[in-house]
Amino acid sequence: MMSLARVIEILNDELQRRRYDFINQRLKELDPYINNYVKILSPHPRFSNVRIRYENGNFWLKGISDSGEEVYARALFSTAQLNETAIILLLAMANTAKHKLDFIILDDPSQSLDSKGKENLAKLLAKVAESKQLIICTMDTEFAECIKNSFPAGKFYLFEEYTERGPVVKAWNP
Repeated sequence: MMSLARVIEILNDELQRRRYDFINQRLKELDPYINNYVKILSPHPRFSNVRIRYENGNFWLKGISDSGEEVYARALFSTAQLNETAIILLLAMANTAKHKLDFIILDDPSQSLDSKGKENLAKLLAKVAESKQLIICTMDTEFAECIKNSFPAGKFYLFEEYTERGPVVKAWNP
């Protein structure tokens, strides 16, 4: 008869294997969203796709070129490109989540982006807004203009200041 320690060891090994499979299956569910979002935001000119997988106890983010070349994103992507990729992953996860929360809150998502990146991000967010309510906070006036142009029917508010009585908020129409 097996010892209790051996049974626990076997169960632990099986749970670890199944955890790996479960995580990777869940990550693969993100791929269609990631592929669509990369086409809009295109975080890196050389890599037309991004993939995240769980290997050896770590999550690995790779850029993939049209020719199939793969590189680890942290090795080659700039800070702005990594930020864009992180937003793509966040939005993909929000769209595949098993809960029923139909909103996403983004705080200053345009960090490190150039003008073209801000325009593309606004277009991507407009696409996501077809299925989710978005709450976007930013101090970046250029990005705010891009958002306004991409969401003509959106509601926009300006937090002018914060007083002892609370925030002073007004409708914003640039």
